[in-house]
Amino acid sequence: MSFVLLLCVLMSALGTAWLTHRHRAAVAWDRELDVAFSVGSRRELPLHRVL
Repeated sequence: MSFVLLLCVLMSALGTAWLTHRHRAAVAWDRELDVAFSVGSRRELPLHRVL
């Protein structure tokens, strides 16, 4: 019984570590895309048509 509990705790810790790693990788990827396409210098698109 304690082995199963220990295994569940270990799997939970590994899952949390993996999700944290993936989140950091996604944030880094978004930052690279923002720099590559210079998001700060992009102008806003109008919400309605301009004639």
